[in-house]
Amino acid sequence: MNKYCCFSETERRAILNRLREDGYSLCSECNETKPIFDFHINGNRPQGYCKKCAKIRGLSYGSSQKRKELINEATDHTLDGENIQRLFASFSKCPVCKEEMKREDKTLDHIVPLSKGGAHSIYNSIIICRSCNSSKHAKNLEDWLSDLPWWKFVSYYESVRNIPELDQILKRIRRWLQRAE
Repeated sequence: MNKYCCFSETERRAILNRLREDGYSLCSECNETKPIFDFHINGNRPQGYCKKCAKIRGLSYGSSQKRKELINEATDHTLDGENIQRLFASFSKCPVCKEEMKREDKTLDHIVPLSKGGAHSIYNSIIICRSCNSSKHAKNLEDWLSDLPWWKFVSYYESVRNIPELDQILKRIRRWLQRAE
């Protein structure tokens, strides 16, 4: 299976036409050449994704649908577009690791994950880098804090302490600290 990821658009079209003449097509997701029967056919042309990638994308879509449903169920309508923009603009460094963040590195983190009953709210959201958000994943706040090195915990605590909307989260962290002593 050949991969065609480094060609210009004109070259890709020429390749696609040749492949179709030979009974093959190029999956736009995995970028692999596969027989036409591995694709869903729309009219007389294969769709862009092979059946395997279409199935994976369907699972991914289902997962994003589930997330949208969780957000709709858990929203208090304080996390609107304007507040999200304000949050993203207010963080230039990750409050956890203190690394500089470009726009594409910033992620909205639900401090108490939606899957653990957290709200989609300004009172439960902070911007952290993609790497820290990936390490947190859907962990309970206290579990994640206990996994952090001390300096990252202090950095996070200081950041949360300076955001008035996160007062309830700060109280939760303080209770966790008292129990940890």
